[in-house]
Amino acid sequence: MGISERVDSMVVRATSPNGSITATVRGMDSIEIAFMPGFYQRATPQEMETQLAQVARVLWANRMREYEAILNEESDGNLIVDAPASDRRDEQFYEQRDNVVAEGSSPDGRVRVTARGMRDWSVHIAPGAIDQMREDEMTYAAVQAAEALIRDQMTKITELKFSIYQDEVDFR
Repeated sequence: MGISERVDSMVVRATSPNGSITATVRGMDSIEIAFMPGFYQRATPQEMETQLAQVARVLWANRMREYEAILNEESDGNLIVDAPASDRRDEQFYEQRDNVVAEGSSPDGRVRVTARGMRDWSVHIAPGAIDQMREDEMTYAAVQAAEALIRDQMTKITELKFSIYQDEVDFR
């Protein structure tokens, strides 16, 4: 099995610091979220936002660790992820990448997720949404927002690479 197949089949899990939310990412961007029994009914909107943001941050860190391990194994240790910058363009890319703001929203807009540099995460839940939505609707909305954020991040990084390294790309 090659890199693509291994990445497509990887499964990474994380739990929020207080244990109230678990999240799983499968492959590049398929996400599942589950609340511990009773958490959804008793959580305040602020607690829900905080725990969702924290589980997202931990999940992404775990996902990147697994991704880098796959790349390392497949290259027999010869691939350096985020190698030191070798020129000004690399420095520019790393600096700008660390400040990319990715955003995602549920289709109805009631759950929004934002990440700067995929390190600083925030979640915003529309006022009254927890009272108006069933638990399964909230998990679905959170998943939709997170998956949209990942797509936005990938698009923005591709655009950033192209803008910085465009003269190195051969389109023939």
